[in-house]
Order: sequence, then structure tokens, then C-alpha cells
Amino acid sequence: MVAMTEEILSQRKFTIDASQERVWNLLGKVIFDSLPGLERIQIRDQDRFGALLRVKVGFITLNMDVSGEMVDLSPPQSLAIVLYLKGMWGMFRLNQRVIFALSSVNHGKTAVTSKALGEKLGFLFRIIFMRKAKSFAHDIFRSIEERLKQLA
Repeated sequence: MVAMTEEILSQRKFTIDASQERVWNLLGKVIFDSLPGLERIQIRDQDRFGALLRVKVGFITLNMDVSGEMVDLSPPQSLAIVLYLKGMWGMFRLNQRVIFALSSVNHGKTAVTSKALGEKLGFLFRIIFMRKAKSFAHDIFRSIEERLKQLA
């Protein structure tokens, strides 16, 4: 069996001035609200969804098919989602694991650690999209932090 290599695309740690349960209850909504370019979201069941993602790269906009699945759900401590992205007739693919870990810290605050890991990154993807994928993940985590702080 070949070992799966993962590459960190982005990671962020921040503190929210709200209880762990409150942050947990907001997290799902905030994640979907923070994804720019996500269209035609289809909830397949409680653990899976599909969508179309429009990503601007240089002068062109690419349509990427997105399938997502919750693979680890431990309320209110952690959530892991695997995203499968495919674009340009399957020429560009990215499997991404997104992990959120929540922990209580002093005086009713919650520490949130988020990490995006790229898996099975192809050569063509690395050349053309790696910088964009890292920037996109960083922007999403920053947006999630801002939105949680607004709502908490």
C-alpha cells in the first residue's frame, strides 16, 4: 500500500469570545457562508454535499465540481471534511481534507484551529494552481474567523 502524502495548504488558529457549544453551533453555517464562488449547493444527506465552484485564475474562470463528505464529526470538539475537486474534464484534481478543532479556553472563550491539507496533488495542478489553492484556503479561514467573531 502506498502512503498518502498530504501537504499543508493553510492553517490558522484564533480565539472566539463565545462558548465551545456556541461556536460549534455556528460553524456549519459559517463555513458555507465563507466559500466565495460556491454555487448550486446540493445537500445529498447529513454527511455529503455537492456544488459547483467557480475559481478565477488569471484571465479565466474555471468551473470545478466539488463533492464534500464529513469524515470525522465529534461535537463539539472536531469536524473534518474531505473535499474532492475536479475541473477541466478531469485534468485538474484536488483532494483536500479540512479540519476544525475547537477547545475551551479560559473565561468562556473557544480556541479554533483550522487546517487544510491537499492530498494526491498532481504535477499539472502543482504548476498551475498550488499558489491559488493556498491563497483560497487562507482567505476562507480568515473569513470564517471574521464571521464567527461577528456572530458570537
